[in-house]
Amino acid sequence: MTDALNTLGRPGSGMLAGRRILVVGAGTQTSDDPGSPVGNGRAISILCGREGAAVACLDREAESAQATAGLVAAEHAQAVVVVADVSDAGQCSAAVATAAIELGGLDGLVLNVGIGRGSRLAETSAEDWDATFAVNVRSHFLACQAALPLLAESAGTGSSAAIVFISSVAGLKPGSRVPAYDSSKAAIGG
Repeated sequence: MTDALNTLGRPGSGMLAGRRILVVGAGTQTSDDPGSPVGNGRAISILCGREGAAVACLDREAESAQATAGLVAAEHAQAVVVVADVSDAGQCSAAVATAAIELGGLDGLVLNVGIGRGSRLAETSAEDWDATFAVNVRSHFLACQAALPLLAESAGTGSSAAIVFISSVAGLKPGSRVPAYDSSKAAIGG
């Protein structure tokens, strides 16, 4: 993984200095493959830290969020861990509030979390479809709903706030053979 981290770019320029960013889906699924990629959420968290931001690493798996927070801290940035299932409205709202409390406010929200359930249309159950949309679309709505008032507070102090939605090329051109995933990523573009 060290080689993958080294490819994330040059040393930070400090362009996010003083910012407080919540990355939803900051963990990376564990893999026995030593060449497995860092994962988008982890890479985003590390780069935010490298650029001077304090980062709340939110994931449903505590160990994965803690590993990401450790990598952010290695960039000499503040990192906090928040654990929640963001497809659950109560947990999502509480997680956003916790991140804001831990960081002393929020200036940015990165919605990176995503899953794919099922395979091909005939082999995708209604439960697979619903679970995929709950994580890939509904959680984004829930996180934005909880974060917008907090981001507005930051914007009221003269700093700008941002929300970043991470989708996939599969939302532009289906091809993953997981129709729930492709459709949910297209929904993010909408």
